[in-house]
Amino acid sequence: MKDYDEFTKELLSELSAGRGDEFSYSFSESTKLNGVIIHTLTVSKKGSNISPRIPLDYFFEEYTGGREITDIAESISEIIRMQPSFSQKVPDLNWEMVHDHIVFSIINYKVNTDMVSRLPHYRLSDLALIFRIDASFMDFNGFINVTNSLLNFLGKSKEELLIQARRNMNRLLPLRIIKMSDMLGISELPDETEMLVCTNSEKSYGASGVLYDELAKHPILKENADYYVIPSSIHETLLLKCEDFGENTAELEEIVRSVNMSSAVTASEYLSDSVYRLSSLREEFSSLLPSM
Repeated sequence: MKDYDEFTKELLSELSAGRGDEFSYSFSESTKLNGVIIHTLTVSKKGSNISPRIPLDYFFEEYTGGREITDIAESISEIIRMQPSFSQKVPDLNWEMVHDHIVFSIINYKVNTDMVSRLPHYRLSDLALIFRIDASFMDFNGFINVTNSLLNFLGKSKEELLIQARRNMNRLLPLRIIKMSDMLGISELPDETEMLVCTNSEKSYGASGVLYDELAKHPILKENADYYVIPSSIHETLLLKCEDFGENTAELEEIVRSVNMSSAVTASEYLSDSVYRLSSLREEFSSLLPSM
């Protein structure tokens, strides 16, 4: 079986052919959310501080499956061509530039202890609330994690981050609550058994939707009803009325654990095995909030 070292050597040879020393390439591996290790290719050009990092694990699977290295190199070259111009410079970030683009996300605390230690964060039950910057204003796709060093550079506190993120959340990533029956395109379930899907407009890191200020007044939620929060993934949660299941959540927690252990939830999307009361989770969140 072809190994990863052989793959990188052949790929480097193909990418370097005919390009001289215009670009330089380096391979690395890094630990991402939930301890998932990914392999990447970093592409650099002299005189530019933009160095795209391209995930390689998919391409390595294609390589071991028989795809030609020349074809893989061409696909990666196309990705490089789609990146922002190498002549462009990444601006030095400052608070005035980024404050309207800060959002928060929730991830599992225990599984990500090492990562979280490098980020300004809040503990929330067995979760960690972290902060990210929507990089689209710099013409980049994706989000940048706010690290302790970046926060220090910005000259702000994590309390100020949280205040600003609350203001930005529903504007940048609007809250979405959908009936499961609507999502699946089936006949509406009896009201007392209806399950709600809580996420955001991008369906990315949407589990934080349960903490939005706008959630409390969302018309789809039953007045004076409390809900169990089922952590489907980092991208969404499920809401079930507590009165339909009583106080014993053991069965719900067993279902959550079983789903998390199956292929339905990838390692990188895992959030938690716990089941929460929405009122308790939001009360705990409220206790963290500084005055607006």
